[in-house]
Amino acid sequence: MLFLYLKVLKDYWKSTMWFSLGMILLGIYVTTVWPSFEDSSEQIDQILENFPDAITAFIGDTSMSTIEGFMNIEIFEFLAPIIIAVYAITKGADSIAQEEETHTLDQLLSLPISRISILLQKSFALITGIFVVCFSLWLGLQIGGIIMNYSIPQWNILSAIFSLYIFGISMAFLSIFLSSSTGKRGLSAGISSAIILSSYLINSLGKIIDSIEQVRFISIFYYYNGNSVIVNGIKSNHILIMFCVSIIFLIVGILIFKRRDIRN
Repeated sequence: MLFLYLKVLKDYWKSTMWFSLGMILLGIYVTTVWPSFEDSSEQIDQILENFPDAITAFIGDTSMSTIEGFMNIEIFEFLAPIIIAVYAITKGADSIAQEEETHTLDQLLSLPISRISILLQKSFALITGIFVVCFSLWLGLQIGGIIMNYSIPQWNILSAIFSLYIFGISMAFLSIFLSSSTGKRGLSAGISSAIILSSYLINSLGKIIDSIEQVRFISIFYYYNGNSVIVNGIKSNHILIMFCVSIIFLIVGILIFKRRDIRN
């Protein structure tokens, strides 16, 4: 029975449409402005080299002399993961906690459907939405390439977007875990947001501060794009770690939700 999965997709469609539109426009914008940067890319690289390490750690340290490096800095280093994280965290926090706070969860549980099925269908609906938003970024890049009659590196882009998608699943399952465990939407979103911000800061500062460099390994941003995926290719072990952590969050969330009492 997938009625809940389909219902959640229907509930998500408006916000998913707006997030997707934003990703399409981002892809078109970056692809269409690249040719204007291409002729002066070496000078831009020289300027970036003179930036303090603290700045390059946050904006990305790849060369802008190639379209891959340009996309990494403009899209995949910060903007795309933040957009995906916002989408995943807000929807994940709503998954169970919103139903519980609005007192509709009891009605849902009265249906002939298990708690496990409820959480799984909501989770799969969310990762479907994340897929649509990530696909929209790819679509925007393709449209921009067609507009400018410019060949873009397909495999590099697909690798970066796949890593972005797994990153989004990780954020979604973290938020769902908190939502199903606490039953509080604001708390779930707040903790998830604090974790993602701390993770970003740890990864960025670890690039320039030797004493905390090893701590980068606890940051999801390290596994998502620590090696600039669109430039240097995907690392299968990084993808595997993100995926395994996601599954752990989901399983623990299911176990807690299955056993805890629902607030009336």
